Amino acid sequence: MMSRQLFHIIISIILLGTVSTIAPAQKSTLKNQRINGVNYLGPIYQVSEIHSISAKETIHSNWVSVVPVRLIGRNDFKLTYDAQRLRWSEGHDGILESIRAAKAEGYKVMLKPHAILEKKPNNSAGQRDKAGDAIWRGDLSPIEESDWIILENNYRDYIIELSYVAEIHQIELFCIGTELREFIINREEFWKQLITEVRSIYSGDITYSANWDEYDKVRLWSYFDYIGIDAYFPVSDEAIPTEKNAMKSWRKIKKEIKRISQFENRQVIFTEYGYRNVPYAGSRPWIHPQQQDVSNHIAQNNLYTAFYRSFWDENWVAGGFLWIWDYHSSDAHTTGFSVNNKPVIDVIRHWYGYPNDDNEID
Repeated sequence: MMSRQLFHIIISIILLGTVSTIAPAQKSTLKNQRINGVNYLGPIYQVSEIHSISAKETIHSNWVSVVPVRLIGRNDFKLTYDAQRLRWSEGHDGILESIRAAKAEGYKVMLKPHAILEKKPNNSAGQRDKAGDAIWRGDLSPIEESDWIILENNYRDYIIELSYVAEIHQIELFCIGTELREFIINREEFWKQLITEVRSIYSGDITYSANWDEYDKVRLWSYFDYIGIDAYFPVSDEAIPTEKNAMKSWRKIKKEIKRISQFENRQVIFTEYGYRNVPYAGSRPWIHPQQQDVSNHIAQNNLYTAFYRSFWDENWVAGGFLWIWDYHSSDAHTTGFSVNNKPVIDVIRHWYGYPNDDNEID
């Protein structure tokens, strides 16, 4: 039986005619247009066709981030798709349909895979858990070298598979990892080799999506075309954050991001940014909805405005992808990250349409 690695090599030769060994990033071809993007949350259940993403006409978006999802097994580090726990749109068929729909509407596309660490089972007594105390993908750090190798091999297979998807479907930007802090910091040689393999298959730009507390610890930015940051920085402890105070908090953060951008000679893409419409939304912006949450649109509006005013006119910022644009229409007072039908739409529309129709960066 043909090995998966040999299969990948043969397909790569057929698609590209050669296997490149270039690892360091080349000059990006995307630097003249502002990325006014959305991370797209597709259908929960299978549909025959996604008729419209609708972010272009609603908020002037020109990019869509399509997000495949796999679960990381705690005991074997296998990356699997579980239809009972994940959306249809996060699996193979749903991803292809999302890409097709986005391309049909004229969006440029980022492919941004997520690998989610399985939760600890409640009845885990006596079971071996190779993930240890980790409860989030960024904390995953196997103790045994053999387990690191297993994780690396499984993750490589996942990303190489998606590299072919990205190349065949002419994806403009491929993000090869999301918030894998301990993995990318501790296993640099693996990531260098992975980048080389991806570039042998995929001819577009690549990035990595670093969490807000890891972007300054990643030492591999010169191998990528962009510095990717999930921008959930705490910027306000106020129940109703004011735009002025949030911008004041951003100044120090912005200075450090700019320093790294200039040092690495790479533009920054905010691969995720966003706030919920709840009190204290700027305190821990990564927190997902809780049952007792109450809606507050002023908090969300002010935080979005402060973010845009801090970054959207900077030429070292290529743009970003808000979290999140939902396939399903939602009530304005739901307190999740979806911006659909909420007053913040007006804020986003203003900045995504600014400074001109082409959204060019000076």
